[in-house]
Amino acid sequence: MATHVQQHYVPKFVLEQWHTGPDSKLTAFRWAHGKLDAQRYKAKSVARMAHLYSLHRNDGHLDVALERDFLGPHVDDPAALVHQAILKAGLTLTNEQQLTWAKFVVSLLVRGPGMIEHLRALGREELTTSLEENPLDYEAVRGDAKEATLLEFVSARNAPLFENFGVQLLPQVLSREQFLGPLLAGKTWLVRPLKDAKHDLLIGDRPVIQEGLITGEHVFTLPLSPHVLFAVCSSQQAASRLGSMAPDELVRRLNTATVRRAETHVFATSARQEPLIRKWLVNP
Repeated sequence: MATHVQQHYVPKFVLEQWHTGPDSKLTAFRWAHGKLDAQRYKAKSVARMAHLYSLHRNDGHLDVALERDFLGPHVDDPAALVHQAILKAGLTLTNEQQLTWAKFVVSLLVRGPGMIEHLRALGREELTTSLEENPLDYEAVRGDAKEATLLEFVSARNAPLFENFGVQLLPQVLSREQFLGPLLAGKTWLVRPLKDAKHDLLIGDRPVIQEGLITGEHVFTLPLSPHVLFAVCSSQQAASRLGSMAPDELVRRLNTATVRRAETHVFATSARQEPLIRKWLVNP
């Protein structure tokens, strides 16, 4: 059986926290045929897509190397250990664990279906523009090639490169300081237990919620479980506001933002919050 074909953009170690009931499943909401559909699933069966960030090859093969060799062993597996450490002991993390967790949070921002589609489109555009520059350079080395331009030459011999160009940069994106900086340098990390709130936290297929601009005051939030919230704040003042907000109000605001940000799916412990999801989940 083929492995690593189903690629999770919200890893199951996170979503398993929403498993409840005798069936040990979560409730997944989506619009289908004009109706809000709610079904019970195991975490391993949701927030995934076949060959989401697989690389295309000239022989028609889809290469799962990004999932198998990078996102699995170098992002998700280490982050799963940090996730458990945070739930058990809060933010008593080593520098290496902090870097691991920051890389994982950034990955959640860039690996969803919508963003992967955007990266592929951006890659095609950037590569096409690059190949169309300096046509005289191609003429100088063209030789007996039948293609009139470098763009035609590359398209004829390595067409999959246009689909792969943006996606294959994911490892570099998740290692660059410019992307990890908003979650690391000079930031305040916060874990807020919300067991006393009337409702559980929801989590969506775009689970990280950003409020504010990176260049100004901002807050990133990520539900770690139905009762625990992780946040990165640009200042201690922002962290204090988040930490002092009444549990019910905070959960209501976060859940509304989660549902409004979702591409297609929202996940919950039960169908209890269907009215809020019905109101705010975008109906395609």
